[in-house]
Amino acid sequence: MKSKPTTGIKKYRIEELLEYLTVKEYKFVMKILPKAIGISMNTLINYKNIEEGSRKDIPYQKVVALERFFGIREGDLANVKPWGKNFRELYKLSNKE
Repeated sequence: MKSKPTTGIKKYRIEELLEYLTVKEYKFVMKILPKAIGISMNTLINYKNIEEGSRKDIPYQKVVALERFFGIREGDLANVKPWGKNFRELYKLSNKE
């Protein structure tokens, strides 16, 4: 099975958020973050390395926990925002036909 070419763009901003920390803060966060959200260190590393376009994903509850941990708004952990119409827009379009 052939692997997809890598884009280099991460699906989530975990690595970016860690880059803003001082060395002491980084060491502290890397020690407590896995325990705080109930995952292993290896799982955290895997989460950091998920690339955009990958079928891999982080469970929703863990995404929310990460957003709360870093103090960012809901939806801000994702590097690329999902797009699409909401149901009202779709409903209006379906009634025009």
